[in-house]
Amino acid sequence: MITAINLAKKNKIKLALIDQDIEITLRRISKELTWKERLNFIIDIIKGIIFRKSEMKKLGIKNIDLTKVPPKTLIKKLTSRMKKRYPGLYLALVDERNKVMANNLRNIIENQPDKKILAIIGAGHEEDMLDMIKEPQITYSFNFKG
Repeated sequence: MITAINLAKKNKIKLALIDQDIEITLRRISKELTWKERLNFIIDIIKGIIFRKSEMKKLGIKNIDLTKVPPKTLIKKLTSRMKKRYPGLYLALVDERNKVMANNLRNIIENQPDKKILAIIGAGHEEDMLDMIKEPQITYSFNFKG
């Protein structure tokens, strides 16, 4: 986000924050995270501390530089593992936010077709969001009160 803000200031262009409000995301995580996922999280932290090198080797990571975007293959491995091991967390942290950001970005594109749009998003969101922007998904929500 800092990069996006700096680029917008430098180039004197409008900035649109397309991500879901952090409070909503945190509430959704709290609601979706099961006790099994919480236990898995504790186990994974302990394994990561004790068996750090072997756990990284399992994922094919020699070392990780947090100042650079990881390769797409690593991102896919990590998101796939997250989806399997932490489905509730994946839903709230990745899937739902992808839909919100893609919808917000699609609205900007449709409402300003003559403008160039620069979107800065996390690497783990790129592939799914591109698919969602290209093919809009319609969802329905019903709330019946008897």
